[in-house]
Amino acid sequence: MRNTQKKAGTPHFILTIYPPDGERGECSKHGGFCKGTYLLLRGVEETGSLHHAAKDLGMSYSKAWTLINGVEDDFQKSLLVRHGAKGSVLSDFGRKLMNEYEHMYQDAMRLRGHHIW
Repeated sequence: MRNTQKKAGTPHFILTIYPPDGERGECSKHGGFCKGTYLLLRGVEETGSLHHAAKDLGMSYSKAWTLINGVEDDFQKSLLVRHGAKGSVLSDFGRKLMNEYEHMYQDAMRLRGHHIW
């Protein structure tokens, strides 16, 4: 987690989970599990579809696949179990990573003294 400044000067943080080998990269290019990936998985959990999850976030389906595939490549584990035209569900690893991210984010928000989730 690194602390950064928004343009308006409001402190905030960026939380990204990287693979155990310590490889670091940008979420959209190298698969670090970030808020965008979290929101996609939460959407898949709610809708049963990566396509619908991406659409609900205003994200293209191809960008959604790029994010998911990047994380899967870096961690060498699947986030989703694909059922073709029937949609997708979270893998056990995908659910665990999503839940861990949410808990860390909530803990960080408590440390800041307010909850914005």
